[in-house]
Amino acid sequence: MDRANTMTTWLIVILTSLCIVSSVKAQQGGDPLIGQGTMGGGMMGPGVTPMMRMAPPRMGLMPMLHHWRSYFVSQRDRLNINETQIEKIESIFSLHMKYEIREDANRRILVLEIEDLLVKDKVDLEEVKTKVALLEALTKEMTMEEIRTLGQALAVLTPDQQRKIKALFKEATFARVMGIGPARSLVKER
Repeated sequence: MDRANTMTTWLIVILTSLCIVSSVKAQQGGDPLIGQGTMGGGMMGPGVTPMMRMAPPRMGLMPMLHHWRSYFVSQRDRLNINETQIEKIESIFSLHMKYEIREDANRRILVLEIEDLLVKDKVDLEEVKTKVALLEALTKEMTMEEIRTLGQALAVLTPDQQRKIKALFKEATFARVMGIGPARSLVKER
């Protein structure tokens, strides 16, 4: 009897400790089982970890588009890009960013709708398939819009400026992929 009471007491102490640690972790903004989320936890409500309701990032061409955008500005003197051209290019990229924000919100909504369909008691695979097809179509269209945006920005330049910036970008991309120091130091004056 004494041993049973001791075991019960220890079990209560351990469970209470786990509850306290879990409660403290939740107040600090993390999930006690998986650690702190990228958004600090708590934003989505109790019991919902940050990653449970967040759509994964889209792996489109945006990083490449950002590299191009920085090249238009950082290499403007070397390429003789005038102020009017820079303003037009910035306007093109600004419009694209607004488009990207709107469409990324739509993409995230589709991901949430798919998640909602998958947690139902009876999963309707045809309904899931329809949503996945919509998601794939949206992702494809967003990628194509990135390519069109780059084409519009390049069209602002003269043929000689286009040739030069493409050569610079190609060299910098090679350097970045190969891990050869800062990409700008490899790019020679043309």
